[in-house]
Amino acid sequence: MSVLAKLLFSEYGFAGKPGRSLLVALSGFLAIALAAIIASGLAMPLGNAANLDASPKNAEASPPTAIFFTVYQDRIEPKEIMVSAGRYLVGVDNRSGSGQVVLSMQLNTGQKVADVSVSRAKRDWRRVLAFTSGEYVLSDSGKPGWNSKIIVTGN
Repeated sequence: MSVLAKLLFSEYGFAGKPGRSLLVALSGFLAIALAAIIASGLAMPLGNAANLDASPKNAEASPPTAIFFTVYQDRIEPKEIMVSAGRYLVGVDNRSGSGQVVLSMQLNTGQKVADVSVSRAKRDWRRVLAFTSGEYVLSDSGKPGWNSKIIVTGN
């Protein structure tokens, strides 16, 4: 038995088989570590490099604010959101029941910012993106009602 397992069993009184208790303890630790990585903005951004902010000067900045969108069977919610320019943790949750949903985030000029792909197996998408002033649209080109507008105001 490893030193960590012995410590967990002797100090914290985990009962049952050592493998299961250790797995539960390590799973909790990994979940907390993953949440900290996402919150710190170290998540790998996707999309057009001109709109992403991975510069060292912002690595010390405060964690990005989160904005979330939910895909339902017939729409994306919220329909519109207004934010200030800056870094955001953008989340898209698939609650449509569809096997595969592929969305695109574009500036109103047509410049692609990110591709979003969610499915039954991987229902949630998260990325840290930096938005500059302008209007962005999150949409599915094949489904006219599936769109959401992100209005980004100046600093």
